[in-house]
Amino acid sequence: MASLFLTALGTVLILHSTYSCLQYRSLAIAADLPDTSSPPMDVVIEVLTGFLLCLAGQLMCGTFHEVRRSGKALGKRGEI
Repeated sequence: MASLFLTALGTVLILHSTYSCLQYRSLAIAADLPDTSSPPMDVVIEVLTGFLLCLAGQLMCGTFHEVRRSGKALGKRGEI
């Protein structure tokens, strides 16, 4: 349950930072600011925080399964 909450919160933060960046760019163009090529620092921090929350939520979601080769890839005797 905590993993779902962290992932949802991270997704909301990323979506909010997207909206915030678009709003900043439109206001900067309207105000004729010279440098609008990079987003503001608060947007960058919000994106990184959202990404880390999504990552933590996905890593907490459950056990990892071992990846195994199929029988065809192993050969006739099943050796590696």
